Amino acid sequence: MNDNDTNFLNYHYFILLRSYIQCII
Repeated sequence: MNDNDTNFLNYHYFILLRSYIQCII
């Protein structure tokens, strides 16, 4: 797995996490 894929996954996870937090608030 190269660095680019990791960055993409981290970014995707961050978006999901943010939406999840916004749903709670």
